[in-house]
Amino acid sequence: MKRLKIVAFGDSMTQAAQVAPQKRWPAILERRLNKILTPRRVTVINAGVGGNTSREGLARMQKDVLSHKPDWILAEFGGNDATIERNRHVPVREFRENLEKMSRKASAIGARLALINFPPVVDAWHGWIKNEESRRRFHAAGGLDAAVHPYRRAAENFALRHRLLFIDWYHPVRTAMERDGYGVYILQDGVHFTADGNRLACEIVFQCLRANILSD
Repeated sequence: MKRLKIVAFGDSMTQAAQVAPQKRWPAILERRLNKILTPRRVTVINAGVGGNTSREGLARMQKDVLSHKPDWILAEFGGNDATIERNRHVPVREFRENLEKMSRKASAIGARLALINFPPVVDAWHGWIKNEESRRRFHAAGGLDAAVHPYRRAAENFALRHRLLFIDWYHPVRTAMERDGYGVYILQDGVHFTADGNRLACEIVFQCLRANILSD
């Protein structure tokens, strides 16, 4: 029986280097899927790179993703695209174009692409507050979390338009944070997942993915 291969492709939210390897959501996802798909085996490859924009992710897609010949690609970008660094900032229009290129590359090798939107940012905890230029730029947008919203919407709209699986991290994580406390799921840097945050992120991905995989 052919092994199912999934590549988690994204930035630091996918890399999840802030917690031990076995506690990162792609590793948890691999264990969860192997339990329900026995005797078929599943491999989930973590191809997250901290700080990546969609432009930077696209540049390494062949080497880090397509070379594995995956059945599924879980693409999570957008948070770093909103950066104020002029040479790295990715306008929303280019972000959509990058998603289009990722989609075409996935289709060319017969892989199914799913899009994950960027989770909530706790503005009051994030380092942008301490930088004068970022304060000026992000205050105009209503904060960093608000500045990322156009990328979240673009990912969702692209997935709907192209009939791709869309995995919503933003709303379930926001609901859980408001119910249980921000620090349960988000580290004091205001953006990265705690161990509990990784478990929640995995659960969201798992529930969205399982029906599609079981129907394959």
